[in-house]
Amino acid sequence: MTERQRYRAEDLHEFCCAVLQKLNVPREDAQEMGDCLVLADLRGVDSHGVIRLPVYALRIRKNVVNAGAMPRIIRTHAAAALMDGDNGLGAVVGPRAMEKAIELPTTAGIGFAGVRRTNHFGIASYYVQMALQQGFIGCAASNAPPHMAPFGGRARFLGTNPFSIGVPAKEEAPLLFDASTSVVARGKIIVAAQEGGRFRLAGQSIRKVTQRQTQRRRLPDQCCRSEAQKVRQSL
Repeated sequence: MTERQRYRAEDLHEFCCAVLQKLNVPREDAQEMGDCLVLADLRGVDSHGVIRLPVYALRIRKNVVNAGAMPRIIRTHAAAALMDGDNGLGAVVGPRAMEKAIELPTTAGIGFAGVRRTNHFGIASYYVQMALQQGFIGCAASNAPPHMAPFGGRARFLGTNPFSIGVPAKEEAPLLFDASTSVVARGKIIVAAQEGGRFRLAGQSIRKVTQRQTQRRRLPDQCCRSEAQKVRQSL
């Protein structure tokens, strides 16, 4: 079981930047990535915080992600734009797309920026907060690989597809919502795997049914151990 330790946010940010720059991520991009990861931890969303750094680093080393990506707008209209992420880090591409979305309402009253060819972008609320700081209602969403079965199904078909929305409230704190559309976020399983802990799944695992085997309900901790093992194997 991994022992919990406390670190200063500034030190974590510096560490993230050092690791990413060592992997040839430009300094400004590394700082943006560090901002996103540390903010997740500060907001209590450990599943999308610095714990994700080793996964991002591995993907860069294996050339799955472009460390020196140059995102660019390839199409724009009055209220919408499309950005090509050049297969860059999601938390580097995402802020640039939101910046473009924030520019558009000055002429159209609303702005939407879509992104293609990018990667995991961390917590969706990171981008929503950019809009809130400018006094806008902000939304951010992403697709995801299939990890969930549709109602009544047994095969993985739907993504967890995170969604976030933020609404400014003048003198009061803004309304800020950020969640995946699954019962349990996969990132929380990763955290459980790292810490050796258990959590209760509000559902039932999916198992193949054969003529000699009927579907049986597994205990929550058994589900957790099984999923944690799959996560370790995929890293």
